[in-house]
Amino acid sequence: WMPFVLLLGWIGNGLTLVVFSRPKNRAISCCVYMCGLAISDTCMMTVASHYFWRFTDIMFFRSEDLKTYRSPAWECSMFVWLYNFASLTGVCIIISMTVDRFIGVRFPLLAKRICTPTRAKRTLAVIPFFTGVYTIPYILYSKLVGPTCTALAVRSKFTQVYSWVTVCLNCFIPFICLLCLNTAIIATVRKSRPQLGKARDQKSASRERQVLVMLLMVSFTFLTLTMPLY
Repeated sequence: WMPFVLLLGWIGNGLTLVVFSRPKNRAISCCVYMCGLAISDTCMMTVASHYFWRFTDIMFFRSEDLKTYRSPAWECSMFVWLYNFASLTGVCIIISMTVDRFIGVRFPLLAKRICTPTRAKRTLAVIPFFTGVYTIPYILYSKLVGPTCTALAVRSKFTQVYSWVTVCLNCFIPFICLLCLNTAIIATVRKSRPQLGKARDQKSASRERQVLVMLLMVSFTFLTLTMPLY
């Protein structure tokens, strides 16, 4: 099943970039965030594809035993870092996108000044910088334990605290933030539905609803699939 998951992932991320990078969509902040999310997900797909290819190469082309094979140390550190960097970056982008839509729904007048594609691009430029710096310990403390590439293999007080903080940043804090924000978005939309129905620009209102549905699907998919992982 893994080849099909990888294939669908590559196709899905590619289509996301093609659709949301179109000129008319680049004027919507949420679409800009979706492009950034597709890029971070592509990094994760790169890591998954690498390990799948490594497994296939060892098992079927080299006919070696996985228990005796040892990958280069630099490969272990870099791919562990890339995976965690892309994962945390994606989480931050989803939260930023949800905050953007919350402001757009709850404070429409303020949204015209804050929820702009320019601000979204600036946010996407800042997030990878901070997540890249934060995940540097994965390069320093990940190593091979036998044939297995282990993240934060060096046991110390720092790595123990760091691992717990990382779990909170990747799962618990986003879970609470997204749950609260999406609940507030849904409640606000339900209250304002009569006003939306009487809006003059029905095409604009319909497009806004489509963006909201897309955001809610992305957020709840994240909540559903990430929580069991941790």
